[in-house]
Amino acid sequence: MDLSAFKKECFDYVDSCFEEFEKTKQVMADIFKVFQRLCKNHNLVYYAAFGTLLGSIRDNGFIPWDADIDVMIPSNEIHKLVDLLNKELPEGYYYVSNFNDIAYPFCQIRVCKKGYNSFAYHLDVFYMIGYPSNPKKQVKFDKMMMKLFYRRYAKYEKVTPKENASKKIIYFCKLIRKLFLGVISKKRLEKECRKLIFKYNFEDSDFFTVFCHTNYKLPKSALNPAQLIKCESFDEKVYVPKDSKTLLNIFYHEDISYLPISCRFKEFYESFLRIKNSKDGDIL
Repeated sequence: MDLSAFKKECFDYVDSCFEEFEKTKQVMADIFKVFQRLCKNHNLVYYAAFGTLLGSIRDNGFIPWDADIDVMIPSNEIHKLVDLLNKELPEGYYYVSNFNDIAYPFCQIRVCKKGYNSFAYHLDVFYMIGYPSNPKKQVKFDKMMMKLFYRRYAKYEKVTPKENASKKIIYFCKLIRKLFLGVISKKRLEKECRKLIFKYNFEDSDFFTVFCHTNYKLPKSALNPAQLIKCESFDEKVYVPKDSKTLLNIFYHEDISYLPISCRFKEFYESFLRIKNSKDGDIL
């Protein structure tokens, strides 16, 4: 094979990846439309978050090299949303959450389309929780939140040695899990999780943070009145905070410029492989 043939093969492969990636975005957009309609019909508050907020403001929809959707809701709306998802989520869609399954490892609600793997195809709903104004209490609260996050991760993430590992390594992995995690039940971890989510009343707080995302001291004054902006790639209007710039500067440390193409392509290809390698119908 000569260089020109190899270059053509590379370009053709990248084109095929993008075509498949765009199909994925359509699935994500379908999920968002269902979620948006549910919120609109029942006056449920949500805001675009993280990459979805950045893409909505900067790129008029999806970030070109990303395909997932992130939104956030106030903690006082969580039970209302879970109830609506249980009763009114259309046929063909499902959701997973720590609020309806204590075995679910993540601290958010994930809305998905049936037939698609929830690890790769999803809309993530993060929890906006009240955050203390006192700096000392903030540090303490951050430590509690991150400690819980890592304990949950360690509990749910299987300590799995390689297939060809020796009996000693397998025994050691099982021993670590038993000694450090065996005494903590999932039920207890979930109880601690909910206690932290509702520790500070969201409505009475001047600041909020996103549950299990540390170092975000977010001013509640930046939220309302929310703005409804049109995003072409979602084919839908999206609610964004009143002062999106302030929140984006905190989320991305005041740098929302485009990364070098090498970084953007790396993010795109990692997202593509995660989706491609997921098995249809698996629920993770």
